[in-house]
Parts: sequence; C-alpha cells; structure tokens
Amino acid sequence: MSISTSNNFSVAPRDPESTFLRGVAALDESPFFGVPDSVREVIAKYGSSTKLVMLGTKDFGDHLLFLKDRGCEVVGVVDDFRYTQKVLHRGVPVISTDSFLAMSRQDDIVAFNTCRYDYSKRFFDNLCREHGIPHINHEQAVRVFRLQGKVDYRVDDWGKAIVENATRYLALAKRFDDSYSVATLFGVLNFHLTCEPEYCHQIERPPSTLYYRSGLLEFSEKEKMVDCGAAMGESLAGLVGTTRGKFEHSWLIEPDRFNIQTLQKELRRYGGTPLESKITVHGVGAGDVKDQVPFKHMGGHLGRVLSSNDGLEPTDFIDVRPVDDIIDDVPTFIKIDTEGAELPALKGSRKSIIAGKPKMAISAYHRANDLLELTDFVLSVNPEYRLGLRHHSSERWDTCLYFY
Repeated sequence: MSISTSNNFSVAPRDPESTFLRGVAALDESPFFGVPDSVREVIAKYGSSTKLVMLGTKDFGDHLLFLKDRGCEVVGVVDDFRYTQKVLHRGVPVISTDSFLAMSRQDDIVAFNTCRYDYSKRFFDNLCREHGIPHINHEQAVRVFRLQGKVDYRVDDWGKAIVENATRYLALAKRFDDSYSVATLFGVLNFHLTCEPEYCHQIERPPSTLYYRSGLLEFSEKEKMVDCGAAMGESLAGLVGTTRGKFEHSWLIEPDRFNIQTLQKELRRYGGTPLESKITVHGVGAGDVKDQVPFKHMGGHLGRVLSSNDGLEPTDFIDVRPVDDIIDDVPTFIKIDTEGAELPALKGSRKSIIAGKPKMAISAYHRANDLLELTDFVLSVNPEYRLGLRHHSSERWDTCLYFY
C-alpha cells in the first residue's frame, strides 16, 4: 500500500529514505506542504475569518482553543454526548454531528479532527470525506494557520527543523545498530514532514513495550535504576514486573507534587516487604545544575518546567538537581522522560554514565531536535554506545532512544 498526502505526494513505504528526501524537498519548497488543497483554498479565500469546526472536545483541540490568535474563527465543537446540555467548551458552542453537517452545507468551513484514538479519528475522517468537507488533523492545523512557536512545544510542527537538519538525520540513520531503528527514524520523520500519521502506524509498537520490551535491552536481578520523570510509577511497575521484584534499587525522581503523592501512596503498599528498602522517592526535578525553576503541577504526564515565572506563587517553583548529586551508587539503567527537559537531565548524569556505562532509555519526542541532540550528547560522553530507536504509540508520543 502506498500513502497519499496532499499535493500529489504519494510514495511506497518500502523506501522510507527516499520518502524522507522527497518530503524535505517538498516542505522546503512550500511551507504548507502536507495540507490538503481543499483546506488551502478555503483559507486563501477567507484568511483569518476562516470558520473552523472542531471534531471532538478532548486532547489536541485544547492546544488551539487556548490561543488568543488562532488564525481562524472556531464556530463549533462537535460532541454528540454533550450537545444536548447546551454547554460551551472553552467558550465555543458544543454541537451535534447532524448540526455540523447542516452547517457544512450552508457555509464554507474547515473541520479540525482533534481525536487521538483511531476509531474516533477514522469516523470523523470518513464522515468529512463522504460529505466533501475540507478537514485537517492537529499537525496540519498548526502548519496551515502558522501556529509554529505559539502552541505547546510538545505538539508543535517539527517540519522546518527537520528540513534544516536533513543531512544530520541521514547521518543519524547510519548510527543505528538495527534496521528496525532505521525504519522507525524515517517513519517518525516522514510523519512530521507530511503530517500523515500512517507513517507512524507503520512502525509503531504497543505502549506496553516501552522501556522493557523494546527488544534492545536486557535486565537482570542486579538492576539499579534511575527513573527521571517517575510520574505515577508506571516505570517502577515495569521494573518490578520485568525482574519479578528482584532488583537492587530504584531512585524515583519526580517534581510534580500530585505525582509525588501518588508515588508515596504506591510505596506504602510495599511496606513490610523486601521492596520497601529498594525504592526511594526524590521530589525534585532532574537537570544539569542545582537550581529553582517555575513548574506547572498538573499530575500524570502533563506537568512541565515553565519558561517564565510571571504570576507564579513560590509554591510553583521546584528544586532541580543533577542526577549525579541525587543518587548514591552507580546505576545500571537510566530512564528519562521529563517533558522536554531530557537533555539537561542527561547532562546531570554525566558522571554516572562515565562510571558505569548504564543502558539508557531516553524519551525523544518533546522537542524538534531531541533525536539529534540527545544522541550527540550521549555519544560525546561514550562513543562506544550502541544506538536503537522505537516508537511506542499510534500517535506522536513515546519515541524512545535506547543506548546499550
């Protein structure tokens, strides 16, 4: 099967490097490459007065609704379960699918499919296709409305950065130790270049394979794990399950106060068992220097370091410390998922990396150049590392670099 994107860009998935080179050239030529022609025509006609209807009330749509300057007018949000309540979603009327279709027959609109999960996403895509309604996904919305740099950096458009670093990405492909890693790299890059999620679907692995079931790392009863971004304890559960509870230590490093409460509650369940003395919680952020930084506490995987402290209370600041200062032994495994602060956390682990050459699983999907910068740093510390890549999701999340 070949994949068709907009602008007559259609290639077979068996030659991902060729797809990558063509995508780089196409985006370099047109900043709106990857956006359907029907959508571009509507926006060319109406400009910032373009009427946009969001399909779904969760996930990606909120990133656009939070913006004051959206480059369009959002006139409705489709949710068949909530529209009867006659409520607003972020100040926008909630409407039914039938009302959406009626609106599309009366006016030129663009539909924004905000859904993350495959069933809902395909339902709305097929609905728009059958009724001839121009529609876009999140990546296309950021690109066509010129929202680069305005949305949360974790869901921004990577296209320009990939074009600018195309030569470096080709060199990175040659560093990987297995062919699946190479295919994964180009699958991720081609998704960001073309805004076509099918490229990710071709190389995705289930979320349950993250860290411990990548097929690249081996684990033993001697593991000493540094867990940067311990969140709600998912990685700890994976370590306990993989080793059947037989490991030496796990340092849980997590700054979000809501998650710290969850971790402490989780540890109380191990009270009186051999695991009780093997796990320690450290309520700080991982960085390259000791510092205090503004932080948005949201729980789960949403909390992150902020770029400005305007209007923040003192309780919204967290302590940041290097991993090398937090732990008291040489680790065998370092996992880092810190919502965009992976590179500082790695730099703060330099002594540990030199001392023990631990295997590492580093999230590389928050910032446009993570794949390049994280790899360059690790190999500058120890060029003997082997390198792998896996994508553990059906969407843009959970691309993970493995060093072993």
